[in-house]
Parts: sequence; structure tokens; C-alpha cells
Amino acid sequence: MQTDRRFYEGWYSAMRHILAASFAIILAGSALSLQRPAIAADNEQADQLSFHFVDESKYPEMLLDDAQRLDRAAREISTSALNDVLTSLETRLSDPGTLTQIELARLEMLTARALTDLGERAFGTASFDRAMTLYQQAIIQLREETQSPSRLEAEAGFVRAWTLSLAETNVPAQLYEIVDYAEALLNNPANASNPIELAAINREIAIVRRLIFNLTPNSLDVYFAAKADLENALRLLSISENPDDWARAHFELGRLYATRGINFNDEDAAILAIEEFNTSTMIWSEESSPFDWLRASNAIAFAERVLKDSPDNGAQQILASFDYLDKAQNPKDWLEAKWGYLFLLERDPERDGDALDLARQLVSAKFENLPLHYELAAYTHLSSAIVRIGPESFSQSDLMDVIKLLYVGWQKADAEGWTRHRADIEAHITYLMQFIAESTQSA
Repeated sequence: MQTDRRFYEGWYSAMRHILAASFAIILAGSALSLQRPAIAADNEQADQLSFHFVDESKYPEMLLDDAQRLDRAAREISTSALNDVLTSLETRLSDPGTLTQIELARLEMLTARALTDLGERAFGTASFDRAMTLYQQAIIQLREETQSPSRLEAEAGFVRAWTLSLAETNVPAQLYEIVDYAEALLNNPANASNPIELAAINREIAIVRRLIFNLTPNSLDVYFAAKADLENALRLLSISENPDDWARAHFELGRLYATRGINFNDEDAAILAIEEFNTSTMIWSEESSPFDWLRASNAIAFAERVLKDSPDNGAQQILASFDYLDKAQNPKDWLEAKWGYLFLLERDPERDGDALDLARQLVSAKFENLPLHYELAAYTHLSSAIVRIGPESFSQSDLMDVIKLLYVGWQKADAEGWTRHRADIEAHITYLMQFIAESTQSA
């Protein structure tokens, strides 16, 4: 029996928008792929600079080697060196010996950064909690340093860890608490003499606002506030004096534009995003900062999918990124690249079978501490592939198995307040149940 195509076409048109929104949620935390971007003409200035990303003046001699090792490890794609540095820092922290109060605060901040960097590459809620505790301890150690850049740097690190701990939330009110906390730091006159640290806090506020904007796409005031935050950060930075912070601000501006481009299918925003990602790679090269280079390069590929005249919408770049990413060492980045490739497959009607196979893989993928919305999105993309192929191509037994799976997802989405996913799953269940009912009646 032929299904009611008018019902399907109207339903699928609506579902395209829902699936695009769910993909944007998945990419909110980070974006990874591989492309060698075209660098702007003014990269000659960047080529002439010899970048040393660690400010040696911040660290006592006994901690300088640790700071340099951590910075190098954080720039590698593999997390092996980062784990080794964290182990070393935790060992020192367990027996600080004769460290002064300020030296101890510095050690706590280094350890917290290592925890945060590792947590960002996995689904490391526990890492973020521990990092926040260490940053708070460092802030207390530095409480007498009322105008100290070190104290404000610890505050910025705390805000970053707090933000990452809530990056998968679906409750904007929790994110607004971070905004209020960080804005109080910006508005404190005692902090006015620390532009680099203020730029970092501006950047972190912008990240939080981007997450809020992704949850509430119609709140354009939040989008423009985030844009202003990043523009403020860039006014405080220069490519020659603060190359890494400068690159990060441009990268985050790209992510903000990309979020708008994906949520609204806005080509102009996607083009702006690509320009900002390209700018960040003036500093982050494959040699000097391979992990950051990979993030920026892959972000270009994800933004390209919005462009109608893009040859393959970034598919080859995303596939190439798997030469760099390891599922065990880079679980979050690996999974997000898989999601990016799935979305691109879904754009090509001739690849529906491949999309179904990949969606099945994502449904069965097991990751420690996997946020719920990844699981919910996997359910809906699986059933969406079945709908595109045509449910008549599957047995009723197979369809009922999918419906049972979707119902489990619907219950989880309902319990956790993921209204967007709940509506998505409900629409799939309704369509498949109607198809089965019509098939049974005509049999």
C-alpha cells in the first residue's frame, strides 16, 4: 500500500527544521573537522611572530616547566600527554611542601586547567566539579590580591569550568546565573587594570550567551549581547601581544555566527563564521597548535553545510578528521564529527541508506556520561532515515521495534524537560503508527 504522501511531505518539511535544531544543540559545545583554510592576506604579520603561548612572568621558577608542559599538552590532539601532566600536578598538589600562598594558588590553577581541558574533550562533569573547587581555592588564596591579574585569571578559569559543566543543559536560567556572576567581575572597578583577564571573561560570557541563544533561537538580544562581548574582548587584545587569546576570541565569534547560520539557515552568518574561523588559524597552525587548528578547520566544514554552492558541504573535511581523532582519547570530538557527517548524509537523498546505517551506529554507541540529548537525537535521526527511505521498505516487526525504542526516548525527554526532542520523537511515533494502521487496514 502507498502511504499518504501529502501527510508525509508536510510532516517531513516540519521535521527538517526540528532535525536542524537538534543538530545545532549537539554542536553547541564544540565543532570539529578538517580543512586547510584559506588564510587572509594579512597573515604575513602572523608568520613573522614567534609565538610563546605561556606568559613566563606569571609563574615562579618551580612551576614554569609545569605550565609549559601543560600548554604544549593541551595543544595536542592526543590526550595522553595531558593526562600525564595532570597526574604530575595532582601529585605535587597532594604534597605542596614549602610553596607560598601565591605559588600554591598557581599550582591549583594549573591543575584546574588540566582538569577542564580534559573534561572538555570527553563528557567530564566530575572533572569540571573538581576544577571549579580548585579555582575557588585559588581565588581564596589570592583574596588579598584585590587588583591581581592572577586572581582575575582564576575567576575566568572558574567561569570557564562552570560554563562547560552546564554546556549540555536545557535550562537557560542555570546559564544566566553564570552571566550574572561574570558581569559582576567585569563591572568591578578593581579589575579595570587587567585587560587580558577581562578579555577572557568577556569571551566566557559570550560562550554562555551563545548556549542560551541556541536553546532560545528567537532571543536575538542574547545573540547581539554575545557579539558585543567578543568585540569587547578583541578591543582589549592584539595579535602581537596576545596571539592565543586573540585567536580564541575570533574562534568564539565564529561559533556564534555559525550557531545563527545553522539555526536560521542563514548563509550570510555562515560566511561570517568561516571568515572568523579562518582568522583564528592565522595563529593556530597544524604544527604549533594541532588541536585548536583541527577545531577551527572542522568548524569551517560544519559552517559550509549551510552554503548552497559549497561543493560537498564539508563532507570530505569531516571524513578526513577521523585520521586525527581517536574514539577512546577524543570521545566528544569523535562523536560530534560523526553527527556532522550524519547530517550531511541526510542532505543527499541517494545516501539515505548510509544515513540509516550511521544512525544505527549512533543509537548503539556507548560513552561514559553521555548527555541525554545525544541519545534522544540518535533515536530521531534513526526513525527519520526510515521515513525518508519509506517505511514500506521495512517489516512491521522492524517498525514496531523502532517505535518501542522511540517511546523509551520520549519518556526520557518528557522526564528531563527536553521539549524540542519530545515533540520530535512524538511526531515520528505518530507517523509510523499511522503507517502501520493504514497498512493493516488495507491488508
